[in-house]
Amino acid sequence: MANQEYDPRVMKILVEEAATKADLKTNSTDLIKLSTIISSEMEIDEGQLGFIAEKYLDTLYRNSLNAIAKGEMLKKNSQLIDTLLRYIGENSFEEYQESHASNLVDLSELSENDSSNSHDGRPGKPFDMYDLLARLLPSLIGLTPLIVLMVFSIYTSLFENRIESMTLVGIVSFIMIGISFSVLAFSNLVAGLSKIYQNKYFIKREGFPTTYLMLYDDTTYSDEYKGRYRDKVSKLFNLKSLTYEEEQESKMKSIQWLNSATEYVKHFVFKGLVRTQNIRYGFTRNLIGATFFGIPFSIIGGITGLLINSIGLTITSIFLLIVYSVILIFKKHLLIESAEAYGKELIANFMK
Repeated sequence: MANQEYDPRVMKILVEEAATKADLKTNSTDLIKLSTIISSEMEIDEGQLGFIAEKYLDTLYRNSLNAIAKGEMLKKNSQLIDTLLRYIGENSFEEYQESHASNLVDLSELSENDSSNSHDGRPGKPFDMYDLLARLLPSLIGLTPLIVLMVFSIYTSLFENRIESMTLVGIVSFIMIGISFSVLAFSNLVAGLSKIYQNKYFIKREGFPTTYLMLYDDTTYSDEYKGRYRDKVSKLFNLKSLTYEEEQESKMKSIQWLNSATEYVKHFVFKGLVRTQNIRYGFTRNLIGATFFGIPFSIIGGITGLLINSIGLTITSIFLLIVYSVILIFKKHLLIESAEAYGKELIANFMK
């Protein structure tokens, strides 16, 4: 059998259109029934290469959803796919994919490498916009006191020729060179520390906003809107949702279902304003983590300023210390606000 790589998002749409043509849904029972219908209508028997076995479409649909979540291409038998294309009246997969291209984001942007989510939605490519704005930028902000310390040290040593400052320059320069070679490792450390608060305010409670905002006991959205959200998730991803009564009996089961639903929804609509809000949330979360370094580095800078009698370094370090302290004081509000903005945009985009 000839295998070929396919875009899983297009494959998902292909199966859905075939199901719609047969007036069926994408649950396992209907897709098994659809396989039988296609093989019968296309007059293909089991001895021929293009025969679509009973569970083929159900497996294809589930594989497509999993491949979308991982940002990977899907390898399937080309003749079986051609049979499915002919059933819905298409000539070739290339033409069919081209007709949907304008609605698709780069597949590589759909991979999920950040264990926070789960809700990072961080693309897998190195140095993409998320990495630059949501990971490296907060890390550099956390390192600002060291950068300031080095600049003041160099200035003092060059223009005032102080031996103690020249020694300090050597020490700080060595530190900065080491940091510059491990900035990505440092950003990962910052991201790891920032998840302390993410776990505290979300994971150890009722999950992320996309979960608790959709619980029936939350008043942000109407029950009718929550019902439509759950119905759409159930229809698209074959995830049987819990009713209002079932949620009252077991809230934890509903939280688990909504967490699973978010994983599918996130990859289904990951573009535009959703991506912007996701970057904003990642930046805010990692900026809070950066204060773990910014505060002690600011204190070191202030002490160094006093030791070398540098008013400018002392004042700058105190100012940075105040900024980091304010971020830490209002961390809960900042984190929840940015997370809910991301969650609401994700839900709104999906419901469109």
